[in-house]
Amino acid sequence: MRGLINLSALLFLSVALTVNLMGQEPIRVVCVGNSITAGYGLGNSGQSWPSQLNVKLGGKYSVLNYGVSGSKMTKTAPGTYWEEGNFTKALDADPQILIISLGTNDAGIWDSVKDRFKDDYIAMIDTFLSRSNGFEPIVYLCYPPPTFNTSSQNENIEMDIIPIIDEISELRNTYIIDYHTPLLDSSSLFPDQLHPNAAGALLMSGFAFDSISAHQTIIPYFSVNGADSLQNDTVSLNIGDDLTFKPNSMDEGTWSWSGPNGFTSTVRTPVITDVQQNQGGSYSVVFTNTSGERSIRNFMVSLNSCSIAITPNFQIDNGAVQTYTYLVTNPGSTLKFSPQVSPASESIWTWTGPNGFFSNSRQLTINYIGTQQAGDYTAIYYDGNGCKGKVVYTVNVEGMLTCPSLVPYLNNTGWANESTVEVAAGSSVSFGPQPMDGSWSWIGPNDFKSEDREARVNNVQKENAGIYWAVYTNDAGCKDSLEFTISIECVSPEIIPYLNVNNGGWQQVSSASLDEGGTITFGPQPRTDGTWSWNGPNGITSAEREFAISDMHTDQGGTYTATYTNDCGKQSIYTFTITVNGTTSANPDIVESVFEVYPNPAKDHIAIQTKLKNYGASVYSLDGRILVHAENLNRISVLETSVLKKGIYVVKVHSRDGSYSKKFLIE
Repeated sequence: MRGLINLSALLFLSVALTVNLMGQEPIRVVCVGNSITAGYGLGNSGQSWPSQLNVKLGGKYSVLNYGVSGSKMTKTAPGTYWEEGNFTKALDADPQILIISLGTNDAGIWDSVKDRFKDDYIAMIDTFLSRSNGFEPIVYLCYPPPTFNTSSQNENIEMDIIPIIDEISELRNTYIIDYHTPLLDSSSLFPDQLHPNAAGALLMSGFAFDSISAHQTIIPYFSVNGADSLQNDTVSLNIGDDLTFKPNSMDEGTWSWSGPNGFTSTVRTPVITDVQQNQGGSYSVVFTNTSGERSIRNFMVSLNSCSIAITPNFQIDNGAVQTYTYLVTNPGSTLKFSPQVSPASESIWTWTGPNGFFSNSRQLTINYIGTQQAGDYTAIYYDGNGCKGKVVYTVNVEGMLTCPSLVPYLNNTGWANESTVEVAAGSSVSFGPQPMDGSWSWIGPNDFKSEDREARVNNVQKENAGIYWAVYTNDAGCKDSLEFTISIECVSPEIIPYLNVNNGGWQQVSSASLDEGGTITFGPQPRTDGTWSWNGPNGITSAEREFAISDMHTDQGGTYTATYTNDCGKQSIYTFTITVNGTTSANPDIVESVFEVYPNPAKDHIAIQTKLKNYGASVYSLDGRILVHAENLNRISVLETSVLKKGIYVVKVHSRDGSYSKKFLIE
């Protein structure tokens, strides 16, 4: 039973959906899930995929959202759904259809939960099956949507989570809703790379609707006192009437009924003769075809012999509770209907209103009502015995438009009531202005656009800084805007030193030694943006990042200071030390008496023996490149030469007493 669609049954279903919505107990659809189910990051709860699924399914269904942000399937995992209060609420709701959409967060810590995930998933299904009152729920298991933030998490979903869900579906005879495959190329619908925006949640609700509606194949019919059959799932009877249920399905299969006072039946057309007061209420039937696929339908039997008084409470803009059925309010107001029965009960309430409006809750709130929402709102209540009450509110919308104040909120390290934020480059910023109801549209730097109330800018760089405009509209006709500003935090830049001696190639060093007549080239990084200024011996200055001094003299040795100012005004300073060796006697006897080099030929090191103190030594290639350099040496020192290739090199020793050189061989 993994999701095969019977097209002929779907055709009949489309006919069945044209019947009257009033009064039937809605089929309870319970959604268990994580933040994706809860609607994290969306403008309001009505944009979550369960809420949008309820709109698609219509008034014959009541979709209950028990998603919890951060929750996981595995019992031992931190944030396990098993320990959430919503788990108890989901069980108590006694679902007729159960949708489980967990696994995304388990995939993020897969190595620590993979040994328990399957068993705990099966245990959750079995817990719902064992707690059901009357019928076991029809179960749908959801493939987690793709994650675009980390490849490893998505790989765990595809390679481990989804195959396990397939195995569980076969073991427990459930349906599958695929939230993964159709969204693989839809990263734009996941602003934070994990949670869908309103458009993404709408797509997900469509996948769930297609799967559920394809398997709901029961067409409701009934007959009273032997008269012709009527296509409806709500019937009003007098005491003593005879009622015959006559549901149809295009498939062959079995039928199972439950109802008030322990009513059960396994025939398609059960008959209740001489109906009495205690036989009113909600009757449920489950049809199972020969492939094991199940569908469910509720019938409401009301009795004309009893009626229930309803107190028509309502409030306008959270004002005093009033008890009229005719009310006048300004466009943009918020209405809250809260009809009451005595004794108080939340049993079965159904609402209809203008423009196809429906609801299955006792309390009903309409935020920022518009003139197009004026009209009659009808609430019908049934108690457990089929006794009925009815109240009709007539709403007139006229007068001056009332609009809500817009409140800015930003999230960089936490939500704050601010409209400006300075962030480090690479950070992310979320906008979350209020009110939550209504529509929002955004424009900003670098062609930024969004239609979500909670919009997000990832990896903020210089091109993302600037002003973001949010335009708010609602059904009442209100229109207003907010301005947000993102700026990049100005940080002191890092300078990376580079020197080039005698055009021998760049070296990442800040000091160098060369002989008189040589050339030194400075070339620090960063290469782009900002400005440079230099100061050195004898008044040397430059405004170039890379500049050279040729034909160096001893008085040009010393400290060179580079100051770099980036494009937001922060400065960094770096100093370079250049030693210029003066000309000394080349008399080999003098050189020989100053220092010795051994071994010569050498391999991986040379030793320098001299009477000099606090001297420096450099190994040069014959074309003048410094290959090895050391300072602050005394008497006998060793230089590492293992990096040198075979050939002839020059070692120069320099101190305040002069500079001396010798050749040596690497073999």
